[in-house]
Amino acid sequence: MTRFLAVIRRLFLAGLVSLCLILLLLRVSFSSLIADAITHSNVREWYSVFFLAAPILYLVVLIISVSYVRKHGQFAAVHASKPYFSSVF
Repeated sequence: MTRFLAVIRRLFLAGLVSLCLILLLLRVSFSSLIADAITHSNVREWYSVFFLAAPILYLVVLIISVSYVRKHGQFAAVHASKPYFSSVF
């Protein structure tokens, strides 16, 4: 389960980094990404949905992953003794 959560977390982190690169380097406007995500009729527009959902889903999977590791991880006792915020980083 930890492997699955790690892969999913990295997938959404890659989407978050890609969103930042698209917005900053390619200078695509956020409103055009939202417009593409609403229509989503071709592959480019489906990627817009992924890029816009990636930050939210990354945070959700990160919280689930940290909670799972604190409860069932290899060093669960060590993680449980630390504050939750320190386990995230």
